[in-house]
Amino acid sequence: MKKLNVPASVSGIKFTLANFGNHITLSTKRAMCIPIFTMLLCLVAIALPRTALAYDAAADFSIGSNPNGVWSYGWSVSLGSSFNLLTSNTSAAYGLSGLSGWRNSLTPGGEPSIQHNTTASLILLPPFTTWQPGQLTINMNGTQYGDLRWTAPSSGQFNIAATFSAASTIGGSSDVHILLNGVSVFDSAVNGYPSPTSYSGTLSVAAGDTIDFAVGEGSNGNDHEDTTGLAASIVPVNTCPNIIGTWGGQMNVANLFSGYNTTTFSLHVTDQNTNGCLLRGYLNAGISRVRLPWGFFSAGGAWGNVPFTGTIQDEGGLVLNFGIFGQASAILDMTQTPPVMKKFILLSTAGSASGSTAVGDLTQQPSGP
Repeated sequence: MKKLNVPASVSGIKFTLANFGNHITLSTKRAMCIPIFTMLLCLVAIALPRTALAYDAAADFSIGSNPNGVWSYGWSVSLGSSFNLLTSNTSAAYGLSGLSGWRNSLTPGGEPSIQHNTTASLILLPPFTTWQPGQLTINMNGTQYGDLRWTAPSSGQFNIAATFSAASTIGGSSDVHILLNGVSVFDSAVNGYPSPTSYSGTLSVAAGDTIDFAVGEGSNGNDHEDTTGLAASIVPVNTCPNIIGTWGGQMNVANLFSGYNTTTFSLHVTDQNTNGCLLRGYLNAGISRVRLPWGFFSAGGAWGNVPFTGTIQDEGGLVLNFGIFGQASAILDMTQTPPVMKKFILLSTAGSASGSTAVGDLTQQPSGP
């Protein structure tokens, strides 16, 4: 749902949105005394869960496609240089059943390459190279880096945890790196067996930014026995603000059948789940009887406890769902502490294909939910 910025009232004139089919038009009407906002019976709260995804290089590995979702399997000539996809896949790398991987079809040995042990058993490439159950490894060649790339699906902060280690029991020698948009944030080396080296940190990324896990031949100047294991996870940091509380304001309702009406309302956010992004609460609106060719009617007074569920979409807005009544959005002012909901826009789909809208301004109230 797109966030709609609607200006506040100017000289007593309210700006309202009317949704005509697939077109949204902006018009101005003086508040009329025809009460509306009726379609609030028999509401069904529908949750739109927003799951904070965790990304794991080994668990997410696939030879089905490259790129594979957020992951890409490739190589580069030097650190930060152009990323190239590996183009050949196999379910039995080096002839070993259960060892799937991506290879470079342009080089005789197939390196650089990335492998994954899909079994629950150790896999041995005699005499020294081993893959632990579920382990992912990266190979380089003398002139090219093996490179596993993650592309950010959204903006935000992400916790990065990565451990590089040698897969050869005789001892490996490789240089290992983590780069954000081609700029190194971690440089280390693996010398010996398993000789793990680790990175843990939080990085801020924009959608489309890249994080590369790159492996080179190391200080010994060759790629012998340099197969390097990588355990890497990328987990979004919970940045959703806590907006539990009660907001009140005045709402301008636009309905294709009954004109326009101004009514007071309050929005109550009663709780958020543990990831801070999934909301629920209820809405109260002051309404009274009105004749409509569809929908339900009320005898007047205030509607209470009209439930909604919703998600904090980003740091600038949230989406609320009122079942059959439709969907609403609110704008968050993140410059204030705690954040304040400011603009409320409800786009109704009930009773008519073209529906109706309600637009209001919100101010934070001192009372609790």
